[in-house]
Amino acid sequence: YSSRDLEYNYGFLPFKKYPLARISENKYIPLDINFILEKISNGIFWIINDGLPREERSQFHTCWGKLFETYFIYFVKEVGLLQKGLFISKPCFDGTNHEVADGILNHGEDLILFECKFTILTQESRYSSSTEELIKEIRTKFERNKSGEWKGYGQLANSIIKLFSSGNKWTCRYIDKKKVKRVFPVLVTYENILNAPFTNYFLNKYFQTLLT
Repeated sequence: YSSRDLEYNYGFLPFKKYPLARISENKYIPLDINFILEKISNGIFWIINDGLPREERSQFHTCWGKLFETYFIYFVKEVGLLQKGLFISKPCFDGTNHEVADGILNHGEDLILFECKFTILTQESRYSSSTEELIKEIRTKFERNKSGEWKGYGQLANSIIKLFSSGNKWTCRYIDKKKVKRVFPVLVTYENILNAPFTNYFLNKYFQTLLT
């Protein structure tokens, strides 16, 4: 495995895999609280993933992504947006089965589009010294994949173009395009590295190029 040394030097993989250190027979201390939190969150994903045959992992990833979307909808429901009829889950363009987004908040003049993506970047892109490699991975996972399918903010940009480009006849019964003055795209992810400074700058930079 070509990246083994790179991962062990910079990825803290042994500590992530075993986040507790035993100091006596029945006493343990956490090496890092964040490693423990990661172990009980996306660590569960990797435990299941590694226990499956390779031919079944793609289907599992799809299933896990659906669970992440459901998890997001749960929080939306908890704050009362579903009950008030403000949040619409998975609205489709009229007369089609193509989703506008995973969810929308329609406030008349303000339209918020949500797209959820449970995607984890590769170790190579995370810890490579090449920023180009990291940006390439982000764009593949959150803009457009190698098969040409729109993903993440790419999906959001595609939907905005369909709805609001001049001469475009795409409509959605939940959106009054004549009233909308501002559109806010929101990408919801579970990839911790996207919390790094300037990440939003790069995402917005490439998102804007898709709208021109």
